[in-house]
Amino acid sequence: MSLLEIRKLEAGYGSRQVLFDAVAEVERGQIALIVGPNGSGKSTLLKAIYRQCDFKSANEFSFDALSIAKTPLQRLMRAGLAYVPQHKNVFNRLTGRENLQLALVMRGKPDVPSGLTEQIPEIGRILGRTAGQLSGGQRQLLALTMGLIVRPKLLLLDEPLAGLDERGSSTVAATIRLHQEEYGIAFLIVEHRYKRLIALADRCYGMKLGRTITRLDRAQLQDAHRVDSAMREVFVL
Repeated sequence: MSLLEIRKLEAGYGSRQVLFDAVAEVERGQIALIVGPNGSGKSTLLKAIYRQCDFKSANEFSFDALSIAKTPLQRLMRAGLAYVPQHKNVFNRLTGRENLQLALVMRGKPDVPSGLTEQIPEIGRILGRTAGQLSGGQRQLLALTMGLIVRPKLLLLDEPLAGLDERGSSTVAATIRLHQEEYGIAFLIVEHRYKRLIALADRCYGMKLGRTITRLDRAQLQDAHRVDSAMREVFVL
């Protein structure tokens, strides 16, 4: 059984339905991307998995054999589910270290690991600074690290490259790859700028108007013509 299984998911916000036929499947230790234009339901899909919006129905909606719709969020978190939203993902008045400590406390985990700055050298420069003083790229890296240090089975990332330059994007991509390889963390990543992460992906889903309309697996992602054709279908109106 896959770590995450979603088939024909319908969800939204109150009476406003956003997802009509969302599909996703993530294996253990796999990196999966979700791409699509603005308003396609990508972020809502992550929120539905993390129980941050209203579930309506699904043929399958499970994380590590737990029904997401029937399992409290705290139980899902204990089972290894974590989420880094695009916005409001750090505490501005706390230092980098305090943000990381809080992420661990919320999971009942020990203190910030001593080898963290060796794994993510850039994080060492911001541990003593308040998050409100950090650049956009530094804040994104801090938020990502808050999700990673709890060693989840599956980390949901919403637009982790938003606002980052080439160097910042490369740092985030390398950090994701390191933790996939070292700890077997699986990732489900929403990213509009998909070209910067597609080399990491084992699978890619394309969404449009609340529906999953295409899926590319690892072998297909190596075929540039196949990828271009699928992305035109996703992004062209």
